[in-house]
Amino acid sequence: MDRKTSLLKSVRHWPKKRGKTFYLKFLNGEKLTPMAAIAAHCYSCEGGESTGEPCSVSTCALRPLHPYRLNIADGEVDTPDEP
Repeated sequence: MDRKTSLLKSVRHWPKKRGKTFYLKFLNGEKLTPMAAIAAHCYSCEGGESTGEPCSVSTCALRPLHPYRLNIADGEVDTPDEP
């Protein structure tokens, strides 16, 4: 079994969280919008274990676009709608 097939099989058992559908579409070779690609990346980075908390990976270039990012202006967590 190749890596992609193995990953697809594994991801299907990961929790249903924001980005899972997009990540599965990506693995199946479907095109994604930029925001869907970001959600898919965050889902894969967190292994499907997102807690709804702001991203803790300070070196990630996508951190400012994380689906659950800290709103710097008021210190609140900003949770945008699904793209």
